[in-house]
Amino acid sequence: MKRLFLLYMMLGTFLWAYDPVGGVLFDLTLEELIETLPEGKEEISGFYLVLDGIIGSVKVLHPEEGESFTAQMELVSGAWLSEEEVALYRADVILRGAEFRSRIPLSRRDPILPESLIERRRVIVLCRLIDVDSSPDGTPVPVLLAKAVRVIR
Repeated sequence: MKRLFLLYMMLGTFLWAYDPVGGVLFDLTLEELIETLPEGKEEISGFYLVLDGIIGSVKVLHPEEGESFTAQMELVSGAWLSEEEVALYRADVILRGAEFRSRIPLSRRDPILPESLIERRRVIVLCRLIDVDSSPDGTPVPVLLAKAVRVIR
């Protein structure tokens, strides 16, 4: 917990000093983000968000080396509503750049490292809301652009 607090403090300080955004929202969960959409898109899109969840899937969209590398990661969170019912919340996170390319195994020969972004790993994502899609049942699905992703061990 102490490490997590220090990470939040360092990220917040860095972003306040070097990035022209309205700040960082640390207290917004994925569930709360989805509840505010699509109406709250404009006010939230001016902030960085710190969200946690589990990687549901990773799909490479552009496997090129360097800054043009792009992948889509499904971030999933959930809550038990009763003994038999679970509410699931999901967002699509866009990962762009060389720093993410080195963390996503593209073949079975690529090594799985502790910092690799693979299914079922719990992560913290520093991101911005860039769009809102809709799931087949009409639930808003936030589309987020990642600035940083940290695997929680």
